[in-house]
Order: sequence, then C-alpha cells, then structure tokens
Amino acid sequence: MAAVPAFSWHTPQATLQNYSYPQVQAFLRGPGEALTLSGCFSGIADARKAVCELLGKSNRYGSYGSCFGSGSCIESSYSISAEARGTGRNAHVVIRKTQAWYQAQVKHKEGHKQELQAVKQLLRKPAAAAAAAAAAGAVPADVRPVADSGVDIFDLMSD
Repeated sequence: MAAVPAFSWHTPQATLQNYSYPQVQAFLRGPGEALTLSGCFSGIADARKAVCELLGKSNRYGSYGSCFGSGSCIESSYSISAEARGTGRNAHVVIRKTQAWYQAQVKHKEGHKQELQAVKQLLRKPAAAAAAAAAAGAVPADVRPVADSGVDIFDLMSD
C-alpha cells in the first residue's frame, strides 16, 4: 500500500462548479493558505450570500439566510472555511484552506491498511490449518497445495 503523501496546501484537483468568483478555484488549486475577496460585494449581505454559495449551505428554498455568512466544508478534493466580514462597500470574504480533507484522507488510508491486515490474518488461519492437516495426512486426495506461489493458499483440483 502506498504511503500517505506529505501535506500540502496545493490541491490541483479542486473544482468549483457554477461559482460566481473564478479566482476562488485558482486559489484552491494553488499553494496559498488564505484568500480575501474584496471590492466585489455591494454590502455584507452580498458577501454572506457568496460565502453560503461557496459552502453549499442554502436552504431548500434556495435562500442563504440560514448560513449567517460563515462556516466550513469538506469537499471531494479540498476543505475550507469562509467568513464574510466588513460593512457596506468594505464587505469582504476571507477563505482559508483547512487540513480537514487531508486528515480525512489519512484516516481513510489507515482504515484500508487495517482492513488489509485483517484480511491477511483471515487468509493465514485457514492456510495454516490446511498445512497442519496436510502434514498429519488428513487432507483429501483431491486437494493439493499450490506450488511455488509464495502464498499460503490451497488449490482444489477438479476431476
């Protein structure tokens, strides 16, 4: 199993679909940790809406009122937190990449590693029992060990 890659803020596979601010996708794919969007909002309500849209936190009616303009999310290739700040024309959005996506990937890989170890243990037990039975002469004539495979598996021969 491949080793877990070293942490990096660079996430070239990050994608945002139908988001109003294309510079955010460029930021997500780049090496930077934080981005401030400013000068593109008419006021704090507009900035809050942009945050909620970015985080995918709209209610079932398409309104962003329940988001309150801050929060975080973990997507399939990145994780971020975002917050709307300021007032009036000074309203802006601060977006920060977080390590949550990376940590989830590490945890997922560790889970696979543990599962693989458990499967290996399960495969060893029957193979060890079959080898002991073969040594004791208790193996049926139609069962023979697989030769030179390097793996403890028995092959069933068919007539």
